[in-house]
Amino acid sequence: MSAKGRERGGGPSEFAGTAGAGDAGGKRLPAGARTLANDAGRHGFLGAAPAPGEAAHRYMFVVHALDTPRLDITTEATPAWPGFRLVTHGLARARLTPVFGIPA
Repeated sequence: MSAKGRERGGGPSEFAGTAGAGDAGGKRLPAGARTLANDAGRHGFLGAAPAPGEAAHRYMFVVHALDTPRLDITTEATPAWPGFRLVTHGLARARLTPVFGIPA
């Protein structure tokens, strides 16, 4: 990561790296779990934290209860396809949306 990225707090967090969620290859995820492309087209954690003085960012953590044990999604799916599949198979969901900003 570049020095500028470290200054902004970008890059994988310690937790994401330990849990395996930020690992681009998903090697540390539980058996059967897959890493899908994010909005930037990358298979991995992009990092958090807006630039100092920029508007606060939202971070959504969502858990879904589904009517099926697996969704038929390939790792090449765009972010919209898993969202559609979650809606069509969803029984319930819980969402936590913290907001974070860095003062100028």
